[in-house]
Amino acid sequence: MTTVARYTPPVPAPRLAQTLAEHDLPGRRSKTAITRLRRARAKARGGVVAPRPAAERVEGYLLGQIRGLIAAAGGETGIEARGYTIGLRILDRDVAGRLTLVGASGWRRYGRTENFASLAYLSGVDAAGRWVVRVPSSVRTVAQALAWTEPAEVARVRQEGRRVAQVGGVYAIETTRAHDGKGAGHLAQEGFAWRPGTRYLVHRPAFGPRHRPLSLRTWPGVRFVTRKSMPMGR
Repeated sequence: MTTVARYTPPVPAPRLAQTLAEHDLPGRRSKTAITRLRRARAKARGGVVAPRPAAERVEGYLLGQIRGLIAAAGGETGIEARGYTIGLRILDRDVAGRLTLVGASGWRRYGRTENFASLAYLSGVDAAGRWVVRVPSSVRTVAQALAWTEPAEVARVRQEGRRVAQVGGVYAIETTRAHDGKGAGHLAQEGFAWRPGTRYLVHRPAFGPRHRPLSLRTWPGVRFVTRKSMPMGR
């Protein structure tokens, strides 16, 4: 037995928009009809999710950058609690200085026991890009973190009026010729090297961007100290 398809006459052009609307089909419609359709569909879905505020998106991007640097350095980006992770959050910011303090606190699971743990990191931006160092968990502001990371010797030299130049995690301090080059042996751990012949401090990191060489030709003598930081990891 042969089945014959029933013939459906074409819909006249004036009724096309009406027919499409009745069957909830796409097609040419007026702007008003399209707006109504979108509203109806949004209502059926439970409403349109509003985009996150710009400030919240910026903080999320910033946290992502800082977490990546911490993880690359072997640090913890959260505290493993019972069944969930307490992630890092922004504790304080110095927008003008491009400095951010992040941290996390909570009960860490150790086998069958739990102990309270805290993390804190200071992050900033310099000529070579973003950097991050671990600071004591008791630090709650950027100012406190900066005060802790800067060696006492650097603060004393600033008060005496002598020149201080910072490149990454290294401070170059003006001194006498007799003490020239003191502290250069500890620069390798920060990826730096002192070239006494040319009077340049150069940056040769294992990975990541480099700082531009720092010329200290006009200084009678220079000694080096490194920024304080806590080891990454537990």
